[in-house]
Amino acid sequence: MKHLYSFLCLGLLLISPFLSAQDRGSQLADRTRILFILDASKSMLDEMQMDRSKMDVAKEVLSELVDSLRNYPNLEVALRVYGNNPLPNRDACDDTTLEVPFKINNHDEIIKKLGTIEPKGGTPIAYSLEQTVNDFPKDGLSYNVVILITDGAESCKGDPCTVSRKLQEAGVFLEPYIISLDMKGEFRDMFNCLGQQYTANDIPSFKGALDESVRKTLEGPTVTIEILNGRGIPYKSDLTVNLYNKKTGELKYQLIHYMSPQGTTDTLLLPPGIDYNIELSTVPPLKMSNVRFIEGKHTNYQIPAPQGILDIFMQNATYYKKPLTALVKSVKDGHIFHSQSLNSRQKYLAGIYDLEVTTRPPSYFKSVEVSSDATSIIRIKEPGFVSVNHRVPGFLSIYSINGQELELVENFEVKGPSETITLQPGKYQLAFRAKNAKGSKFTVVKKFDITSRTTSRVSIY
Repeated sequence: MKHLYSFLCLGLLLISPFLSAQDRGSQLADRTRILFILDASKSMLDEMQMDRSKMDVAKEVLSELVDSLRNYPNLEVALRVYGNNPLPNRDACDDTTLEVPFKINNHDEIIKKLGTIEPKGGTPIAYSLEQTVNDFPKDGLSYNVVILITDGAESCKGDPCTVSRKLQEAGVFLEPYIISLDMKGEFRDMFNCLGQQYTANDIPSFKGALDESVRKTLEGPTVTIEILNGRGIPYKSDLTVNLYNKKTGELKYQLIHYMSPQGTTDTLLLPPGIDYNIELSTVPPLKMSNVRFIEGKHTNYQIPAPQGILDIFMQNATYYKKPLTALVKSVKDGHIFHSQSLNSRQKYLAGIYDLEVTTRPPSYFKSVEVSSDATSIIRIKEPGFVSVNHRVPGFLSIYSINGQELELVENFEVKGPSETITLQPGKYQLAFRAKNAKGSKFTVVKKFDITSRTTSRVSIY
């Protein structure tokens, strides 16, 4: 463990210039809490190696480890034990106790308590995990890790895997580490769903497993994220990077990407043992699935996200009495992923998109290409007007003429003697029936043309 301590100190020293509180922000924890859960069931009296019981080995190895952790200023430890207090009036499946809670400099207290533990009871793993909800302080300042040391399967009809999954989803702790002592294969398989499992059949493998789980917990992965343009060059994007816990779906971190004036990005220290789904706040969002950053290693994670600008312009758009927007759609499935106001500029991921502009009738632009580091300009024709003189209240329908086909533009119920309607340039046909007319045969049909910035006049009677 001395070698592990020296190695970790060196790693933290190397990355510390990049990990000031300001750089990390409030979302990233400033300390780690490890809860050791120790099995003290009767089977821990069985021999492990050289006439020594599993419990004797566990107490010795865990005591040495706890003693070596004194020098970590941002680490707190605690001890929970099950199976060591089976009282006559106590259900054996409730036999679990937080023997030493989290607090500063409690290493001697844990070591002393370990020396008094005697295996006596059963194996209430699920119930012990449930109790950890109250073991970890609820201050949101730490990465919470459980290291379970056991030699047997659940004995109280609980479901440790379901409990572990739900507590991870609730953010109580990260994926646990399980150290299985001299356990048969059929029992080891039961813990695969619980967390990261290590098998220890002798003293060296037990020490190695415990050291490895603590090393992964304390080191964590360090990550720099670079956003690349179309030429593969990192650029200042100021985009938001969302990191979701792949297993639980929880949004763990929401970070606005940073690049210094010198062109470097900040280094993030992330908790260990999490697979991420990453979403970048481009338009449309760019998603990466099943991303794992390796504990104890630095990853320069590059996200190709070339962007271009779409400039949508219409002169005299105020002729319409309501704001106009362009609905930007996926060419593949027609999904509308953004609505852009007219006479504005918006960045998009480089690609090909369809546009539907909310003019009357809608204006369509198919397969519009947005290129990296370039501006694509869409010019929409200016509207015109039709003034319909109908003299009496009635019902009015306007259709656009597309070859031999008519396409409904809009239905109106008109009340005054005339109606002025804004329309895009094109050929149209209207149908009108007075409200007091005594039959559909009194419908009047008229054709007219619309040109930009002009008014076409149509008299019904």
